[in-house]
Amino acid sequence: MEFGTRQLVLWHKRRKQEEKKALQRDEEIHNSSKRVRASIFNPAVGVMDIKSSSLEGTKWNSSTDTQGEGDELERKRRASQREQDRRRTEALNRAFAQLRTFLPHVPQDTKLTKLRTLRMAIAYIRQLQTVAQLQSQANHSSSPPPLPSPPPPWAP
Repeated sequence: MEFGTRQLVLWHKRRKQEEKKALQRDEEIHNSSKRVRASIFNPAVGVMDIKSSSLEGTKWNSSTDTQGEGDELERKRRASQREQDRRRTEALNRAFAQLRTFLPHVPQDTKLTKLRTLRMAIAYIRQLQTVAQLQSQANHSSSPPPLPSPPPPWAP
């Protein structure tokens, strides 16, 4: 196995492991948000019927619900939504940080925007595809073609 092919195989294995870890983290986030949503249900009030506040003046429909209980449930619902959004944002930021670790020629302390990270990842994937195609062609021909030159260092 050539050095470049071995690097691709190792890169794919590492990527699969990281994807598996990311899926596990996403599953944990999903399960924790389920627990938060379940905790805002108040059995004393009964089934919650959330209505659009722009269409009707009342947000909760229950004969046993008082204004104070409705306000408290609304605060809990909003807190739950904020927590869920915060976890989703954290998961997205972790995924971008993980993606940055795969980008060559980028120092660890370099700050990249999400857009720049995605564009650099696309360029790197295209380069890997080119290398793979050249190696595939080399395996089918008698004389191996020259490998492409390495990409230029990325400017932040």
